[in-house]
Amino acid sequence: MVVSSEKEQRSLVVRAKLAQPVLPSGYVSRRGPLEKLDILAQQKLTLIGAPMGYGKTALMVEFAQEKSAEGCLVSWLAIDEKDVDLVRFFRHVVAALGGFDEELAVGMEAASEGLGLWSGPKRGEDAVVVIGNLLFEALPFGKPCYLLIDDYGCPEQRGIDELLLRLCLSTPSDFHVVFASSTFSWALQSDACRLGFGCLVAEDLAVTFDEARQMMQAACDESPSDEALAKAHECVEGWPQGLMLVARTLSGARSAHDVRLDGSLVGVRRYFEVHIARRVSGDLLSFMLEASVFSAPV
Repeated sequence: MVVSSEKEQRSLVVRAKLAQPVLPSGYVSRRGPLEKLDILAQQKLTLIGAPMGYGKTALMVEFAQEKSAEGCLVSWLAIDEKDVDLVRFFRHVVAALGGFDEELAVGMEAASEGLGLWSGPKRGEDAVVVIGNLLFEALPFGKPCYLLIDDYGCPEQRGIDELLLRLCLSTPSDFHVVFASSTFSWALQSDACRLGFGCLVAEDLAVTFDEARQMMQAACDESPSDEALAKAHECVEGWPQGLMLVARTLSGARSAHDVRLDGSLVGVRRYFEVHIARRVSGDLLSFMLEASVFSAPV
C-alpha cells in the first residue's frame, strides 16, 4: 500500500506502541514502589518521573500485570519523539483506549472520522469531548480502567499536555492515567494540580539494600559479600541501572576495594556514550567527563 499524503502518514497507528513489554528474566519485583504506585494511581493522574535507568517502564509493566490479574481494564501506549504531532499522538491514544473494548474502539474511530475532529482549529478539544463521552458510555461502571503511557514528555508537547489533562477531566471516575517520563514540564505538573495527582520520583524508585542483594543474586555467578554489596549500593545511590552496570565486578567480590563504577568498565563507557554523550556537547560534556563517575580513573 502506498501512503499518498502527509495526513495519511500522520494517521497511521504503530501497533508495536500498544504492546505491553515483557519483564526480563530474573527481574526482581519492586514491592515498595509498586505499593506506592497502587495508592497514587487511585487518583485521576499519576506521574512517574525519574532519570533513565530507574526502572520506570518495568514498574509500570509489573503494575499492569497486577491490575489485570485483579480484573481491571489496562491499556498500554509507548511514546517517541515523532508523537509530538497532535494528530499522530491522539490517533495512538484512541487506538490504546480501544484496547479496553472492541466496540469502544470502533465507536471512537467512527466518531472522530465522521465529525472531522482531526481538522480545524478546535480539532483537539472536540476530539477530547467525543472520546470522554464514549468512555462514559462504554466503560463498565465500578471497574477501574488504567491507561499507561510510557516515555511521555517533550518540550514541544505543551498543546498535548493541555488536551490530555482535559481528557482526564472528561472521563469517568474509574478511569485513571499513569505517565512515565524522564522529564515532565513544570507546566504539566502545575496544571495537573487541579486534578489531584500523585507523583513518584527517583527517591521513590531507589533500590534498597535488600533489593540490591536480590538483583545481584540473579545477575552474578557468585553472590558478593555484604561488604562489597554495601559499597556498590553506596556508589550507585539507589540507581538500579548503575547497580547492573557494576554487577560484573561484583560477582564473587569479597571486599569493598573490589567494587568499581567508572569508565574502566566497558558497560559503563557504552552506557555513557549511548545515553549521555550523544545528547550533550561542548563545555557541558567536558565538565561531565571531568566530574562524572563515568570517567576512567587516573
